[in-house]
Amino acid sequence: MEDNSLKTMKTKITIEVKGDKRKGKCWSKTVDSIDYTKKGGYMFIGDFLHDGEILLEVGTVILQIETHGSWKYSKQLAFIGIVDDDGTIDWIENEGIDWRKKSLTVAEKCSEFIVNKAAVKAIDIKLN
Repeated sequence: MEDNSLKTMKTKITIEVKGDKRKGKCWSKTVDSIDYTKKGGYMFIGDFLHDGEILLEVGTVILQIETHGSWKYSKQLAFIGIVDDDGTIDWIENEGIDWRKKSLTVAEKCSEFIVNKAAVKAIDIKLN
C-alpha cells in the first residue's frame, strides 16, 4: 500500500522576470531556506528560475528582484510570492520592497512563509 501523505503536490507555473533586464539585475529564485551569515541575494538558498514554464511544489516561496528606473537612478524592488495549486503565483508584496535598503526585511518575510509551509506539511502528515 502506498503512503500518499508524504507526496507533495506540484503544479506547472509560468515565470516571467519583469523589470529592466538590460541592467542585468533582475532575477527570480525559489527560497528553501535563509542563511543569515551571507549578504544580499546569497542569503536566499534555492534554485534560480528562468522565464518560461516550470513544475514547482505548491506552497513554494518565490523571490523576484526587479530593477526599474533610469541608469543613474535605478531602484531594485523585491516581490515575494507563493505557488498556488491552480498554477498561479500569489504575490504577497504587490508594491515591492526596496531591495537595497531592506533585504533583511525580505529575508524575515520569506522565513515566515517557509515556516508556515513546514507547519502545513506537518499537519497534513499527521492528518493522513
